[in-house]
Amino acid sequence: MARWFLGLLGLLMGLTTLVAASPAHADESRRSLAEALFQAGKSLMADGRYDEACPKLIESQRLEPGGGTLLLLGICHEGQHKYATAQAELRAAESMARRDRRSDREKLAARRLAELEGKVSTVTIHTAEGGASLVLDGTSLSSDAVGVPLPVDPGAHRLDVSAAGKTTRSVTFEIGQTAERREVSVPALDAPPVAPKQGVAPEPPSSAGRTRAWVGWGATGAGAVGMVVGSVFGVRALALNGQAKDLCDPARCSNPEAIDKNDGARTSATIATVAIGLGAAFVVTGIVLVLTAPRAKASALSQSGPGGVLAF
Repeated sequence: MARWFLGLLGLLMGLTTLVAASPAHADESRRSLAEALFQAGKSLMADGRYDEACPKLIESQRLEPGGGTLLLLGICHEGQHKYATAQAELRAAESMARRDRRSDREKLAARRLAELEGKVSTVTIHTAEGGASLVLDGTSLSSDAVGVPLPVDPGAHRLDVSAAGKTTRSVTFEIGQTAERREVSVPALDAPPVAPKQGVAPEPPSSAGRTRAWVGWGATGAGAVGMVVGSVFGVRALALNGQAKDLCDPARCSNPEAIDKNDGARTSATIATVAIGLGAAFVVTGIVLVLTAPRAKASALSQSGPGGVLAF
């Protein structure tokens, strides 16, 4: 049991040591890689290969930030004629050297900054849009930057100006290699375009309106048929009544034929009265339904005049 316990304790101590050593090993690897990139960039700069050297120095500074790497990076960007970027990096390196009491680096940074004087180009932005948001080459600018000469590297640049409820305006401009003083003026932004209103076509009758109209027409037709049928039976009733009177007086008549014709006349008269009455009711109801069915709204079609203005 004692041996088992001692073995377990040794395993735990070994794991603890390994875990503690892992971050230190990772830090050492990162520093080694940063140093290798620094030396490679420095060697490329000695050969004047600034375009290859600067990316290596940028990665070295990312892995292991340091005043010496930043100073060399500023000098590298100066070699690429990116004077605005170089100026910002050399100023930061000078400040770090002063903090670290590295007078050699501080003097070198100050000397290179003096050599950059008169080389850095600037752009001054003016805008008539109050409270606009400014983005220069993907970097947001404070409103305090308006009207202030801003250091920029040579080459193509893009300025985006936007404001709430307005159409964003983009401006592109070129900056020369050395000491150009450019001013960019942006007028007030436009409101978003409003699509012209189109003429409104007459609305088709609603489904309920169509159904009501069809029911009305059906009722009117049925009523008309009923009135025709009633009229036929009415004529038949009159004819039978006349034939019965010809045979004998209805009040004292005992002739079976006359009695049958008289009964037939009464039945036909009853049918005629009911049919004509119902037919008339159906006709009136149908006409009312047709006249009161919802119809399409009469919307005047307007034709669009020049500039999207509706002309009536």
